[in-house]
Amino acid sequence: MGKLVHAEITKPHESFFKSFRNDKASAFTVTCDADHCEPRDRGECIRCNLLDAYCPHGTPHKEVGWTRRARKYHKWIADQELHLKDVPRLGHPTKVLAVVGDYIYLPYEHMTFNAKHQLEVLMWACGGQLLPREVFTLHLVQQIVDWRPRCWAQGEIKHYQEKSVPLFLRHLSERMPDLYKALLEVCPQAAEKTLKSNVGRKAVLMSLLPNIGTFTDRHNGTWVWDGEYLISTNSSAAFLLVSKHQIQEVQAKPTADVVVTITDDDQVTNLTQFIS
Repeated sequence: MGKLVHAEITKPHESFFKSFRNDKASAFTVTCDADHCEPRDRGECIRCNLLDAYCPHGTPHKEVGWTRRARKYHKWIADQELHLKDVPRLGHPTKVLAVVGDYIYLPYEHMTFNAKHQLEVLMWACGGQLLPREVFTLHLVQQIVDWRPRCWAQGEIKHYQEKSVPLFLRHLSERMPDLYKALLEVCPQAAEKTLKSNVGRKAVLMSLLPNIGTFTDRHNGTWVWDGEYLISTNSSAAFLLVSKHQIQEVQAKPTADVVVTITDDDQVTNLTQFIS
């Protein structure tokens, strides 16, 4: 019997999207029997993403309540909230190599395997498969690095060697350094394939060096991280008291879990917490 690790209650009357009178409230939960799960330790769960891998350690369960027209609708939701109040709501898994109990999570595009754990071009290309840890050997890693998937209509799928393999090798060097070193001994060219720059990767802001480079928001405002505040002199500040104004300086104090995209390699240290 696993431990209840995730709970999510759906309330049609609070839905951001249009809901119908016959839509029912529901409670989606996941129990997990893995002793060690890196995504779970980060507040994530593979089972939360229906489009991702099937996880043998996680068991989903959905309980359906009443429609908004029923007298028991609000009481059912209140009972579920009380029952699940101590269970967190986990997020979708980060696209990074991870140990999930007895399995290895490989969330890389076109890195797909058949039932015999052999690389094979499948109908879906998003990756996100789980392999038993015992088959994730040096030999298989070599095959992953050397493989060149081909599409019957368009020839080689170049995205795999150009994007997926370099990112996989970078993650392997960070999360399984002993296996990465063993790979370099038998396959020295893997070092050249490994992603060199951290620019474009996501990381926890608090773990980056301050006062190096800038960050850009969705409105093209430029921000500088000083170690405590994000500061901008040209960002569009919304919801101000006055409609006519001139921005001199905006300061925002981020929470500890804020994630940003790295824009300069000098922002990275040995303590940087990567999310991708």
